[in-house]
Amino acid sequence: MGRKSTVLEVRRLCAGYGKRKKYRQVLFDVDLCLDRGEILGLVGESGCGKSTLSKAILGFVPAKSGQIIHHTSRPQMVFQDPFSSLNPGKKIGWILEEPLRMQKDRLPAGERREKAVTMARRVGLDESFLERYPGDLSGGQRQRVSIAISLIQGSELILADEPVSALDVTIQKQIMELMLGLQEELQLSYLFISHDLDVIYQMCDRVMVMQAGRIVEEGEVERVFGAPEHPYTKELLAASL
Repeated sequence: MGRKSTVLEVRRLCAGYGKRKKYRQVLFDVDLCLDRGEILGLVGESGCGKSTLSKAILGFVPAKSGQIIHHTSRPQMVFQDPFSSLNPGKKIGWILEEPLRMQKDRLPAGERREKAVTMARRVGLDESFLERYPGDLSGGQRQRVSIAISLIQGSELILADEPVSALDVTIQKQIMELMLGLQEELQLSYLFISHDLDVIYQMCDRVMVMQAGRIVEEGEVERVFGAPEHPYTKELLAASL
């Protein structure tokens, strides 16, 4: 299954929540292969297991069986609602530097600040934003901070779980263009989760369709959207028209 430039493999993954009699399986024999520089979309209705898959890849949900193989640095996450993941009592500069403080080889304060400034600028925020608090920022600006946090340690693999669904259409477009630009510039790989088929079509190279914890169809975006094979994929596409 693995290829020369593969950054992530998931093999026959089964996972869920709870223990023993209260265990609820959510994922069933999920296979996934993501290459360097590729954007792989994951679509499906709410509750189908998309977010559980991303949490399993990050190690937050234990696998019941199967394998998750990382061929690169630990993946990082961009969330749907960055406000809930940003400490409201800390300035943006402090928040951006926090992942660098947690590294084994801790950088001196001056170098951490320099990296924070560079990364803020890379996502379209000038240095003045480092002195603001999350509550002072708009939704789009907070999402830019979230993207910066995911990149500041040099990760090449980003899991983006509905990263633009909480934004209005104009800001959505800006964030999508930012993510595409960073992906090309840094040769990033994205697992891009969304219920919005239009967003998936604009962002992704390949797409996987999930129904009730199983991958029911996958392929190049143009092929899957243009000539879907599975009834559920056809249903999703028809509902989005």
